[in-house]
Amino acid sequence: MKTLIPMKIELGTVIHGTLRPEDLIPTFLDELKKYTDEIPQFVNGDCVQEYIIELIDALNEHSPPYCYFGTHIGDGSDFGFWVDWDSIEMDTTDAKIRSQCTLYTVHSSTEPWPTGRIESDYIIHTNDHGNTTLYDADGNVIWAIV
Repeated sequence: MKTLIPMKIELGTVIHGTLRPEDLIPTFLDELKKYTDEIPQFVNGDCVQEYIIELIDALNEHSPPYCYFGTHIGDGSDFGFWVDWDSIEMDTTDAKIRSQCTLYTVHSSTEPWPTGRIESDYIIHTNDHGNTTLYDADGNVIWAIV
């Protein structure tokens, strides 16, 4: 097994405008090889569509927190890494209900930034322009969208 250098995944399109297996499979394989050497193998006789789903699932396992690999909500032929806004909303709602949270939210520059170590896995900051950044608990940027 070869050692891979951890890569920061860029959010956005990996392939767009096609649903042809002969386009999707090599693109998904190339993308997956950036993050792992454990590549699902296609065996003659396997269903091509099931293999594509297996590749999507494998890429999804390497998605950053609060993101997924799949099609864009507004375009079923736009495959890439996207922010999972429903997951963020669910965790911020749950955080309001529970005393222990996995996601600490800061919605604008007027809200206080957490100081010291917080009891949260992630901090998500959305400024007054809608730009959103996800940080780990130590303040390191995981992803940012403008």
